Amino acid sequence: MIFRDLDTLILLFGLSIVITIIDTILGAMDKKQFIPWVNLLGLITVLGIVLDHVWRFVQSLKTFLHHF
Repeated sequence: MIFRDLDTLILLFGLSIVITIIDTILGAMDKKQFIPWVNLLGLITVLGIVLDHVWRFVQSLKTFLHHF
């Protein structure tokens, strides 16, 4: 299970890096060609990862507290 999650995380991270590099190249070539939604995509990716980890922590804490 953890390896599947790790593969997904690596895929999302790699995709974000590739899109950011493309945006940087387009921005350097012509200021009008930058991709305006790259920052939003990065923010959504980071928030998704953070919320996933928070959800797992809450579930672990809930399971731990049910033992008492």
